[in-house]
Amino acid sequence: MILAAAWALADFRTARLAKNTLLLSAAVVGLSVPLGAALALLLVRTDLPGRRLATALLGPGKGDKAHLIMGLIPFSGSEVVRDIALCVSGLLTQKLGGPSVIPPVPQNVLDYNFTYPAYWKPAEGPQRYRRALYGYRKRSMPDPVMSNFDAPNADFACARRVRSNTPLAALTALNEPVFVEAARALALRVLREGGSDDGQRADYAFFLCTSRRPVDKERDAVLNLLRSQRQRLADGWLNVRDIATGDPARLPPLPAGATPQDAAAWTLAARVLLNLDETISKK
Repeated sequence: MILAAAWALADFRTARLAKNTLLLSAAVVGLSVPLGAALALLLVRTDLPGRRLATALLGPGKGDKAHLIMGLIPFSGSEVVRDIALCVSGLLTQKLGGPSVIPPVPQNVLDYNFTYPAYWKPAEGPQRYRRALYGYRKRSMPDPVMSNFDAPNADFACARRVRSNTPLAALTALNEPVFVEAARALALRVLREGGSDDGQRADYAFFLCTSRRPVDKERDAVLNLLRSQRQRLADGWLNVRDIATGDPARLPPLPAGATPQDAAAWTLAARVLLNLDETISKK
C-alpha cells in the first residue's frame, strides 16, 4: 500500500490534487467548529428566529429543549447562586468591604470537624445576608452549600471549576437555612409589591427570579402550585406559622390585606421559583 501511494504521488498532478484535498478538508473543519458554536449560541441564548427553527426540528412542544445541543448548562457560580436568592428576596446587604462574616452550616459539619470550631457563631441581622464574597471559609471544613454548587476545595489552587448539575444542589436550594429565609422574604415582597391578586403576583415573582415575564403555561404552573399549597395549609397538613416564619409562636410582618395563609403559600411557591434552572443557571 505504501509503495502504491508513493507511485501515485510521484505524478505531480496527483500530488497537487492530494494537497488541495487536504487543504480543503482542513479549511472546512476549521470553519465548521466556530460556525457550529455560533449557530448553537444563536439557537439557545437569543430570541432570534433560530429558536423557532429549533422548535420545528425538535417537534411541537419541544422547543424548550433546544438547550440540549449546548450540553450541560453550569450553575452561575456557588457564590452567585446564593447572592441571587438574597437579591431577589430583597435581603442582600449592599455594604462593601469590612471583615468576613460566618455563615450558618449544619451542626453535624461542626461536630465532625477535626477540631471543633467553638468560635463558629453564624452572623445575625443584616450581616447574615452579605454577599458570599465576604463569607468566612475554613480550609479544613468546606462549606457544604458552596461545595454543592461547585465551589472548589480550598486545599489547592483551582484554575477551572468543575461542572455539575445534581439533585443535591436542588435539595440545598430548597432546604438550606439562608435559602429558606430568602423564600420567606420573597413571599412577603411579592405580597407587598406584586399586586392585588395571585395572577399579578405570579407574574411579578417569576419576573424577579428569571428577569422575564412568564408565558401562560408557566403562569398556570405557578398558580396551580399555589392552589395546591393553600389547600394543604387549609387542611392542616402544614403549620402556617412554621412555614412563614420558622417559629410556631410568631407571625410574619404582613402587608396590608394579606393573611398568614397567603405568606405561607407564597413561601412554598417562592422556594420552587428560587430553585428554577433558569434562576440559578447560566442560561
